[in-house]
Order: sequence, then structure tokens, then C-alpha cells
Amino acid sequence: MNYEMAIGINSKCKDGKHVLFIDVDYPHSWEKWLCLHIYEFMHEHNLGLALYSKTKHGFHVIILDKKDFREWVKIYPKWGDEKHLKYSIERGRFVLKIHPWKFNFITRTFSNELSYAHFLFFTQPCFCDHKFKRYIHFDGFKDVYLELFLKEKKDGGADDKKE
Repeated sequence: MNYEMAIGINSKCKDGKHVLFIDVDYPHSWEKWLCLHIYEFMHEHNLGLALYSKTKHGFHVIILDKKDFREWVKIYPKWGDEKHLKYSIERGRFVLKIHPWKFNFITRTFSNELSYAHFLFFTQPCFCDHKFKRYIHFDGFKDVYLELFLKEKKDGGADDKKE
């Protein structure tokens, strides 16, 4: 198989906690179904803010509540991609490939601790520094980390192996 390097955003926060990234490989026609499942997942686990975006092969879901990585692994939803979970466990963090996102919001409550840095990254203009270590936002907020990872190329196009 052919691989190439890609830039991804890391789920780890400065305090060592993580936000949750979920890769969902369902057709775009299932968007209402996905929204219902995201809300049920949030309600079941008392989570406050989720973002979701369409991708080439499905959706990306980001839960901005901060938890220990092991806690997220224990409650990772059944509708999330198993390969994404497997690669995340191997790395000890979640990673999503950076691409142009257009997010929709699902909110329940703001009583939990949220990652403001990840919220800014996904919703505000920003630029990448040359060392690919951090994203720097217009307001100087620097707590979102980037990393390089391998992505798998299939069928003449690029499909993410570790997205």
C-alpha cells in the first residue's frame, strides 16, 4: 500500500486531558440519524458541546468536553469507526486530518470543562507555524497541537488510514 504524510490536529490539551474525535463512515444522507445519535451520546454521558462536519466519506464529530483519554476510549460510541479507535489507542490520542471544515453545532449544557483552544481552532481563522507543532490563532491562543501522520492512498485517491 502507498502512504503519504499528512498534517493532523491532536486531541490532547495543554493540561493533559483530551477532547474526543470520532470518524463516522456513513453516507451523507444519514445526517439526521447521526445528529440524533450524537445528542443521545451527549445526554447519556453528560457532555456539553459537539461539532460535526461532512467529509469525503462520511463525517467527523468533535466533542469539546475535556476528559482523560482512557475515559473517552471506554465510552467511544459504537457508531464511530473502529479503525479510527484502534489507531487512536495505539497513539494514545485522537488525530483528525486537517481539511477545510464547515461545522454544525450540537449543544446540551456548558457545565463541563471545554477545550476553548479546540473550539477556536475549528471555528476561527488561524494559520500554521512552520514547525507544525502548534496552530496559532489570530488572538495568539496556542494550545492546539498538530502532528504529522501517515495516510493511506487507495484507488488512485487518498483515503485516510489514521484519520
